[in-house]
Amino acid sequence: MASNKLTAKQQSFCQFVAEGETYADAYRKSYNVTKKTSVNSIYVQSSRLMDDPKISLRIEELKIEAVKRSQITLDQVLQEMSNWMTFDPLSIIDEKTEAVKSLKDMDKKSRMSLAEIHVQEIWGTNENPDGKKIREKIGELKKIKFIDKRAVSDQFMKKFGAYINDKGSETASNLEAIKEIIESMKK
Repeated sequence: MASNKLTAKQQSFCQFVAEGETYADAYRKSYNVTKKTSVNSIYVQSSRLMDDPKISLRIEELKIEAVKRSQITLDQVLQEMSNWMTFDPLSIIDEKTEAVKSLKDMDKKSRMSLAEIHVQEIWGTNENPDGKKIREKIGELKKIKFIDKRAVSDQFMKKFGAYINDKGSETASNLEAIKEIIESMKK
């Protein structure tokens, strides 16, 4: 690993560049740059750093590490998007009572496909045997909003380049590959 041979400032520079900062901004954040330091000097010094093989190697290592960390997240996001696109709203309805299941009785895929749940309790008054009026719950109104499948499918298709760009050229030629990915996520 190239980081063993780098100074703390060089390591900091590498980290900022790997995170997407420009070379000049990474240099400004990592080194003692004052208002008197010329912009030209910053560009020259940051370029020299980038010409150092140890620096460029460390930046590549950091980028690879970031991709490995984010890949799990990307896979999870794509799995979740696939779940949302294939979610059936009937799965949250109890077959016997035709009422909405409680959250604890819904499967995870169903729970994760809900965007909002609003429950409004409905109260009324009754008389108890002594003739006293008492307040009691007589029902509830549930409003359920699901994930927007159109937006999710749009994001999913954009991720895989399945749309035609503004210039009219196709950005993905093999929609069968996308279909295979979706099918594998269902398993």
